[in-house]
Amino acid sequence: MTARHSISHNLRVPASLSAPKEFLSQEECKALFDKIVGFASGGGETLVSLESRWTGSAKWARNRMHVASDKHGVDISISRTINGAGTSVSTTRLDDEGLRQAVRDAELLLKVGGESPENIKDPFIDEKILHPQLWSDATYGFSPDARTEMVQKLVDPAETAGMISAGNLQVSALGTATMSTDGTFRYYPTTEVECSMTVRDPKGTASGWAGVNHYDLGKIDPVALAARALDKAQKSAKPNAVEPGRYTAILEPQAIADLMRPLIDYAMDRIPAEMGMGPFAGREPGRSKITEQVMDRKLIVRADPMDPDGGFLPYNRWDGTPYIPVNWIDQGILRELAYPKGYGLSALNVDHALDNSRSFRLTPAPGVPTISVEEMIAKTDRGILVTRLHDVQMVDFASMLCSGYTRDGLWLIEHGKISRPIKNFRFAESPLFVLNNLEDVGKPVRVFAPRRAFVAPAVRVRDFSFTSLADAV
Repeated sequence: MTARHSISHNLRVPASLSAPKEFLSQEECKALFDKIVGFASGGGETLVSLESRWTGSAKWARNRMHVASDKHGVDISISRTINGAGTSVSTTRLDDEGLRQAVRDAELLLKVGGESPENIKDPFIDEKILHPQLWSDATYGFSPDARTEMVQKLVDPAETAGMISAGNLQVSALGTATMSTDGTFRYYPTTEVECSMTVRDPKGTASGWAGVNHYDLGKIDPVALAARALDKAQKSAKPNAVEPGRYTAILEPQAIADLMRPLIDYAMDRIPAEMGMGPFAGREPGRSKITEQVMDRKLIVRADPMDPDGGFLPYNRWDGTPYIPVNWIDQGILRELAYPKGYGLSALNVDHALDNSRSFRLTPAPGVPTISVEEMIAKTDRGILVTRLHDVQMVDFASMLCSGYTRDGLWLIEHGKISRPIKNFRFAESPLFVLNNLEDVGKPVRVFAPRRAFVAPAVRVRDFSFTSLADAV
């Protein structure tokens, strides 16, 4: 089998990565790929997705750090396709015998599975990718001593206030490669920092949380996050029970992003919608709701690898498909749904795929005024302020009805002011229903979504359905 490689994307690798010590370089990934191809037999195509990573963590609980670790790992997915029959296996082994066995396993499964005409690929076209800034030397260089010192700064305010904190401060550096014998070769180095923490009172009746992730350590302020979590914990002490029901709700950015996640994960594919499945199914077979209004006209749902606050890996790591900027929903109108390249060629007369990165920016449309959470509170006669949502699960695909519960800070608003902390609720709502009941919208900010980029605003909405009290704090 002959391997053809097209390394045409000229990625400018940071100077600090000329010989990376913490993860595999582009050259090392290429050498592994050549070795895997050499183990293959029977012709056909080989596709390898490889992610090597270093993670440095500092975790603490009850105001004491209990884990300080540096970990390295490699995940390799090997796909083999012969005459339309295809399968894949995964391994974490880099030695010759481990790689050889993985290729054998893939080929054995391929023979068992038989041919599938749907797996026959179109001729290779070398598609360009975008080059977002996803690397930070500051993140890569955040040493164990610096992480330990930072954790102490996060713990001290809660301990001084007589509260108990727990959390995780984590930095990662990754080399992500996608390589195939049809000519695809992509490699991208990225960094990520995650900081999240919870503060509770010793009796376990009050809880506050804050968190964010970003590629650049310099773009987040862990000390400010710690202060926010402590403030929420102190203000949520001794909550009272309030009757469940439909309330005006102010959802902080993390809460609305939590509610949006199932929609982005499960509902943004065009083919199922045209088959009559999901919230964007059309009124007749073969059609979707593209061009129809599905949200309030004040809103846009966008994904762009080049977004300075919400950028992400510019290609699908499993097959190398480039991600391109897209407005999924523009001023409330559904404009696009994701589709594979074959569908684009056969149905839309375009020679590319529109893939779903599962990262997003929910943002006000141009000209829409934004207001702060404090201003939203002042405009609310009676309502509820929500910090975040937890365990959000889709209940009904057709409507995107989801259930879950509030967590880590919930307050009753009366006459334009926060009157008291209240006990948590279970809820049953659809992100589409919620964002069609929009009253006000805030400025979008980056929120906590490890390995993804979520950017969302606070929103004030009508008739949010809180269905029952929940014991969680």
